[in-house]
Amino acid sequence: MVEREFSLAKFGKRLGTRLEGQKAHAEIFSELEKLPEGGVLILDLEGVEVLSGSFADEAIGKSPGKA
Repeated sequence: MVEREFSLAKFGKRLGTRLEGQKAHAEIFSELEKLPEGGVLILDLEGVEVLSGSFADEAIGKSPGKA
């Protein structure tokens, strides 16, 4: 099984807005599309101090079905 890490800290230490979450969503799901069937994308929270519900809802809560 292929595992890849994706650092959310690349978007900042404080992730709070829906707009930030939309940007992260595009990159996260782009990375998911690159994985082979059965691959795993690990979301790394190291370096993130604040992660709001609004950010999380936009970034990962609205999955297109592959997540």
